Amino acid sequence: SRLTNELNELETAAGGGKFKKWVSEAFDAIPGASLLKNPLVAGITAVGAAGAAGMNFDEAMANVNITAQLDESGLKDLKNRLKEIAAENKSDIQVVPVGFEAINSQVNDVELSLQILDAALKGSKAGFTDLDTVSAALAQTLSIVGKENTTAQEVLDTFFAAKRFARYMPNLIAGADNLGIAYKEVAGTFAYLTGKGQSAERAAVLMENAFSVLGRVDVRKKMEAAGIDVFDDTGKIRSVVDIFTDLQKVLGGMTDEQKSSMLEQFGLVDKEAKSAFAVLMSDTQKLTESMRDVSNSTGETAAALGYSRNSIQQATEVWNQFKNIGTEVGEIMLPVISAGLTVAAVALSGVSAVMDTIIGFFSGWYSLLQAGDPIIAGLTTTLGILSAAMALNYAWTQRAVVIGGIKKVLDITPVSYTHLTLP
Repeated sequence: SRLTNELNELETAAGGGKFKKWVSEAFDAIPGASLLKNPLVAGITAVGAAGAAGMNFDEAMANVNITAQLDESGLKDLKNRLKEIAAENKSDIQVVPVGFEAINSQVNDVELSLQILDAALKGSKAGFTDLDTVSAALAQTLSIVGKENTTAQEVLDTFFAAKRFARYMPNLIAGADNLGIAYKEVAGTFAYLTGKGQSAERAAVLMENAFSVLGRVDVRKKMEAAGIDVFDDTGKIRSVVDIFTDLQKVLGGMTDEQKSSMLEQFGLVDKEAKSAFAVLMSDTQKLTESMRDVSNSTGETAAALGYSRNSIQQATEVWNQFKNIGTEVGEIMLPVISAGLTVAAVALSGVSAVMDTIIGFFSGWYSLLQAGDPIIAGLTTTLGILSAAMALNYAWTQRAVVIGGIKKVLDITPVSYTHLTLP
């Protein structure tokens, strides 16, 4: 009420009704503004949009259940949990089931997929990366490492601690896993290399070559002969820091030429492999720090979310909340919509049956007419004459209206009759 009074005073202030006129003109310039002014139209539009949103979400959940294969109770529970995840992350509820289905198609585990989805929504927001890239990286990593050994959130924190959200991480982790290198050490090595000025692509190439060389028996034997153990006495691989710290001790006092020759003696004839070893042993203190940072990565995602907070993100979250409310309203309407569609289906079935009968009747009539049936030809002619007579009768009864219409047209449109020749 106070706001209305203030606006009325403003409208009637100096300039009189000009301000009100300007506001009206500005609003009318918006496409569809005339409809927005009508509360009935706006309400009907909102209800229609909500109903469509509810139906779209229902369809998405049906698609999810093709893979999940849950009973009615299980599907209802999954739907509620997806809504909770969307609300917590202020994400678009329409996107959430699609993202869940993409993850569950890979891991075929509902609980794990929910865990990955929650982490991926946070990761995509904090890392300015699309949801598919984040969820794929997390799903692949968890399938390699094992869900019993880590969690999606821990993997996500580790990735953020590595300072990069690289699509290369799952492949690197898979290659290192064959040697027994922990995924956190892979992330720490990646963070070290990118921190030393290597691009993400270049770091991935160097790491692939380094892991490949460490997996070769002939290279390991030559390194062990020089005092650089790759595996400990139990057969477990030593940490990357320990391996390259020992390598630095052995090669530290040599010239660049001597280092290159020694690496070749170990069997590192590939240029990329030699480069990888050279970079990894160049600053073992920095390598140690990178490993420590990644090992203590808990809370990195939350920190990244805080640092990445911006006005666009806030506006998107608010708009997502509006849409999610609309979807909730649409879901409430679904039983009514479903009932209406059932009635419509029955009615349309009846109409379809009648139409089939009519079409069948006239198809048979036309076939007989084509065949030259004299009775059908006579009936058709009679019906044609009657139809024409009825049309003429209607025109005669409506002649006053027709003449009035012609007169109005002639009055509006000036016509020159000088060129006409009357009979």
